Amino acid sequence: MSVAEKERIQFIDLAKGICIILVVSLHIVPSIDEKLVFLPYLRMPLYYCLSGLFYKDYGSFKNFTLKKVNNILIPFVAWYVIGYAIYYLGRAVAPADHESLYHFDDIFVRSSFFNIPIWFLLSLFWSNILFTGINAISKKWVPQLLMIVAMAGIGLLMSHYEVFNFLYFGVTLSCMPFFFMGYMLKRSALLYPSSSKKKDFFIMMGCLILGMVFALYPETSNRLVYFSNRFEGHFSIFYITAICLVIGLLLLTKFINHIPFVSYLGRYSIIVLITHSLLKSIYQPFLSRIVKLDIDPSYLEVVLLILILASMLIVIPFCKKYLPYITAQKQIFEKKIPGKLCPR
Repeated sequence: MSVAEKERIQFIDLAKGICIILVVSLHIVPSIDEKLVFLPYLRMPLYYCLSGLFYKDYGSFKNFTLKKVNNILIPFVAWYVIGYAIYYLGRAVAPADHESLYHFDDIFVRSSFFNIPIWFLLSLFWSNILFTGINAISKKWVPQLLMIVAMAGIGLLMSHYEVFNFLYFGVTLSCMPFFFMGYMLKRSALLYPSSSKKKDFFIMMGCLILGMVFALYPETSNRLVYFSNRFEGHFSIFYITAICLVIGLLLLTKFINHIPFVSYLGRYSIIVLITHSLLKSIYQPFLSRIVKLDIDPSYLEVVLLILILASMLIVIPFCKKYLPYITAQKQIFEKKIPGKLCPR
């Protein structure tokens, strides 16, 4: 049985939990990347890798598309609309003197929009569709790798020539190597429970040390601004660093296996992803009013981060019970199971 085929895999939930906490931390405490410079190499590459790790074709392209529409596209559309409903409601309750920062058509004309974290859902949808096309052309890893490299090259060219990252397709191309890495890890023995712990430890330490060296001691900053698909520095060092750190972290979580609250957030990471920015837009004005004005803004950000993460203990059960169809907990469109005979 492969890693992706078990009903629940504790260390994968832990990895997803760490990943989503890092995502929330960036959006609530933006300065975190300046203090922990390795995070930009780890956060989104890990998310793409985990998505590739659980890739399945579901028997046919139709079934596959229905599954991804249910689990990715519907939550994206729903929370895009909900996000702007909250935004316009907020402006109606507390009108601002300046011109509106956001408009409902932002998704088509600019890289940023209200409730920006959900851009990843759209990118994840494209990455699944693209890899299904690759898998249909060839199931051998060498031709697949060549096609992945070609896609990443197109993403890099789009970045270099500042081609607009329309519907986040450009960044999807740039990040396809991380998706493919997850797919290949599923086919390898590295993440299996039966793999050698001693070997895993040395691979983990080697990857983490190499990744940290590349992240901490470069002459120039090497990073990808994901939602705009803008590369800075040397893209080759960026990919090498990200791959090392992701593999190292996955093996580290395999050793740890489970941290209750973190693993819980990982199991429902999509709910955390789609709601945390909206909670920020609600909590931040109230915190700003009740907290003394002379307090260091960084302390206020930390309080806000803790409050939002703690709120997930209420938000996740609420969404599971009352909003399951727009949080990927239940399916709107049922898929047909090929090869199953109907009872006579």
